[in-house]
Amino acid sequence: TQAVLAEVKRVLKPGGIISCRELITGLCFFEPELGNLNRTFSIFRDRLQTNSGHPQMGIELKGAFVEAGFSNVQASASFETFGDSSDVEFLYEFGTNNFLSPVNVQAAINHGRSTQEELDEIRRSLGEWKQHPGAFAAFAWGEAIARKP
Repeated sequence: TQAVLAEVKRVLKPGGIISCRELITGLCFFEPELGNLNRTFSIFRDRLQTNSGHPQMGIELKGAFVEAGFSNVQASASFETFGDSSDVEFLYEFGTNNFLSPVNVQAAINHGRSTQEELDEIRRSLGEWKQHPGAFAAFAWGEAIARKP
């Protein structure tokens, strides 16, 4: 992270602006909790960590910008919500075609992050969630904006 921010700082003009929006996996959720559906986020978090990712980077943005020497650092957070029928359908399709794609399922199994049985259960639960009249989900994001001194 610091190497990337150092490069951004190097190429920005004085007074230039950097902004980032990053996921906070630990605060994301599906409601209602059907089966083990919210386990999706911990599997995703573990997969990111396996690949040297930062699944809680949204929480760390302000500190990372300060450490990199940016000024006027402002941090915030927001939720991206999925509650109306088109949003629920989108999230279902996204989860099925991305998180539960054959490639990602196999990677989660190969890295010991999940089992085929657990991922099959999550797939079933996601389908039930999509049909539930109270289906709602939210992704948490950390945001920060700063300037190069």
